[in-house]
Amino acid sequence: MLKQAHIERDGDFLDYTASATKSRGDVVTVGGLAGILTEDAVSGDVVPARVRGVAEMNKSSAAFTAGDIVEWDNDGTAVDSNVTAGTGALVANAGGDFDVGKVVDDAGTADETAKVYLNV
Repeated sequence: MLKQAHIERDGDFLDYTASATKSRGDVVTVGGLAGILTEDAVSGDVVPARVRGVAEMNKSSAAFTAGDIVEWDNDGTAVDSNVTAGTGALVANAGGDFDVGKVVDDAGTADETAKVYLNV
């Protein structure tokens, strides 16, 4: 007899089906959740995306305070000059394409990255 529920899998990773070529570390959405790819993929590949945990992510020039909700802007420009402009960055809530999570540590305008607890 089935109980009210059972754990099917741990939920740290979900399968992502690539619609285009993607690289390990790319930020994607999986079932409405933000995910970070753990493998390179070409269109049609199914690869794992991490949807839980703390991730260090490229950010825009916005300043964040621990606890802020942030979003990912697919066309955002990162502070890091080594990252191609317009290829994605964290932005303030309501300024991006989808929610990512909450900032763990303060990050100033000149900081290149922010640490984010995914999907909380």
